[in-house]
Amino acid sequence: MPTDPSEIDGWENYHEAGTLRFIAKELFEVILELQKANGFLERIANPSTGKQATHIVVTIKQGETVSPVAADIIIDTDGNAVVSGTWTDVMEQPAAAPANAGPLVYGSDTPATATVDPSTGKVTPVALGTFSGTIAAPLDTAGAPLLEADNVTAFPAPAPSAVATVVASAATGLAVQVTG
Repeated sequence: MPTDPSEIDGWENYHEAGTLRFIAKELFEVILELQKANGFLERIANPSTGKQATHIVVTIKQGETVSPVAADIIIDTDGNAVVSGTWTDVMEQPAAAPANAGPLVYGSDTPATATVDPSTGKVTPVALGTFSGTIAAPLDTAGAPLLEADNVTAFPAPAPSAVATVVASAATGLAVQVTG
């Protein structure tokens, strides 16, 4: 049994592959930081455009509790659980929706488990299982795809919310649990 990595046949290849993976991971982190810095500089250089909405973050809320990521909250069937969307800028800060944005259309990726009212986002558990809250690609007030600030690129549909689980509830029958 080798006691040193250099005693393994072809060790140089393993070492080089590991080094390349490490470098790629570090470069990815640098790119993410540069994107954040670019957004920050954009906000300084162009205060009027730096705060423009660039995407939507989808969450499931119950009252004041928001869970865009794993949060382990139970959403009871009392009707105050909703899927919601927040327009954000390049710095992940809340931003005003574009002036010509139509209303967001909410949904569920698994309506057999939970339905979501398309206009209000209200969640109604249907059966045991998992689902994520969704928002359709945004439209403008005329019903056409909403364009980003470049007036060419359409805003894509945002990523779904954290995974929620409909669980049995002794008090009310079904409840929704966000588990991430």
